Amino acid sequence: MMTMRFRRFQKLFRVILPLLTLWMILLALSATPGKTYGQSATNAPVLVEAIKLAKIRSGPGITYPELGQIVSGTTYPLIGRNDHFPWYLIVLPDTQGWVFSDLVKVTGDLSSVPFVSIIITPGASATPTLTQTHEANSPSFSDTPASASATPSTTPQGFTGVTVEAISEARVRYGPGTDFPRVGTIYKGQSYAVLRRHALYPWLEIEYDPVASKRAWVSKETVTVAGDLASVPVTSDHSFGYPTLTATPEMVVTAISPWNSAPPSSVSYGMTRLGSAVYDLLMQNEFVPGTERQASVFILDLSTQQSVSLNPNIAYSAVSMMKIPVIVSFYRKLTGQPTRDQAKALGEMMVCSENSNSNILLRFMGNGDENVGAQYVTSTMQTLGLKNTFLARAFYVGPVDATPTPLPQPITPIKTNADQVSTEPDQYNQSTPADLGWLLSSIYQCAVDGSGPIATAFNGDVTMQECRHIVNAMRADKIGALIEAGVPQNASVVVAHKHGWGDDTHGDAGLISTAGGDYVLVAMLHNQTWLKSDESFPLIAEISRMTYNTFNPSASLDKIHPQPVPADCTISDQLVADFINPSLPPIK
Repeated sequence: MMTMRFRRFQKLFRVILPLLTLWMILLALSATPGKTYGQSATNAPVLVEAIKLAKIRSGPGITYPELGQIVSGTTYPLIGRNDHFPWYLIVLPDTQGWVFSDLVKVTGDLSSVPFVSIIITPGASATPTLTQTHEANSPSFSDTPASASATPSTTPQGFTGVTVEAISEARVRYGPGTDFPRVGTIYKGQSYAVLRRHALYPWLEIEYDPVASKRAWVSKETVTVAGDLASVPVTSDHSFGYPTLTATPEMVVTAISPWNSAPPSSVSYGMTRLGSAVYDLLMQNEFVPGTERQASVFILDLSTQQSVSLNPNIAYSAVSMMKIPVIVSFYRKLTGQPTRDQAKALGEMMVCSENSNSNILLRFMGNGDENVGAQYVTSTMQTLGLKNTFLARAFYVGPVDATPTPLPQPITPIKTNADQVSTEPDQYNQSTPADLGWLLSSIYQCAVDGSGPIATAFNGDVTMQECRHIVNAMRADKIGALIEAGVPQNASVVVAHKHGWGDDTHGDAGLISTAGGDYVLVAMLHNQTWLKSDESFPLIAEISRMTYNTFNPSASLDKIHPQPVPADCTISDQLVADFINPSLPPIK
């Protein structure tokens, strides 16, 4: 019986064995030979991207030297992982490095990435050598990267024979990344020598004369390269000092008026504390000096002339706030009373920020040429001592369907002593909060009693009554936002201001009269490419509230009260009549 069962089993085994063998052969043939590690089964690469910012080190731990940093927005190939610690080995433009797993997000099949124990030598090849271990199908990285080189010098070695040229135009920065301040722009057709390349970021250091160090950085993606980049020295530095007058520049300073050689002997504790509090508020909202997102503020006590200036001497696009210098210049040019058409144009300019009417006034100042009128505005500010404020041409009103006329001669932008780079200001329309603040101070003094810098500089060409007309027009600018939203809505508080905004710059400049004292507040905010009003408007309103509360501690305002900015703008007949009226009552 047992013999029969055994024979039956043998017969069955003879049938099954060939089938089992055939299945194993087919399974082996279906396997992918020479699998590339660091790729998923679909051959898609495994990539990492910093969640925000992640340091890169030479080994899998914080005790290893730091090679640099990566930031969100760029992905890097993931080629290895440590079998004991949560660290990943990634490929950078000119080297490799380790990054802590919690600081990055991974795209792809992490299980396809091999375990490795490589330690990076700075300047190593970006692709390590794969070696076969004794265990079958278990590749690993060799302990020494292929093509390792000595640590590159951090000092450029002179001209390498490699040059770059912008594909179209390329921004030039102090360091290898968009977090560094911009120092200029290069254009197609201009060639620049390459001094170094960065090991961690796709950026190149070029010889650039406009900066004191004669060197700056451009993104490799924005230029074409002539020559062998492999011959260019490599650096993994990620700390590049900004050019400053001092090692630690003060961001909250006592401002010096254009008419005095020294600031007041002392500034009150309240003003000093206010300046620091506003600066902290700007930092909390990520408006950081020296970056593409920054702000400057000027505050002046009109009774003591004590002032503070935050992030000073930065030029901004003045946008429609430039219309304060325009109206002062108009009255300097005017003899007698404005016509009704001029009065209407003044109202449209100051209340509705209407550019075509502003250009009507510029043509009056330029004897028929609006660009000459713009130059008259600049001359007026220069005469008053405001050297960082200029208007080099008429306000933009869009394309006009008309008979073609000869193109005007190119207008050369004006160089000032302010930083005209970091906020990328309009090259034809610029100012600083301090300049606008001192201008408002001089208008106030002129309107109160006819004295001050305006009376002195223009020999009576701008009268006390005309200064009152300027303040009256600014009081008619009511939008329910910005400075207005940070003060109480009652008769004891009067705001005379001129707002202005463009795509990347928003601001407000005002004279504020309160029971606790009169003061000037100018705030200008900038964010490269686009600044959201739902972010900037409440912030300026909060700065206004903090300033008001400093001057009125016994009648403080608990919170801001922003209102939607009116979609339409009209000026009243009363304002037009006021402009024509030769006599207005005192502003206080």
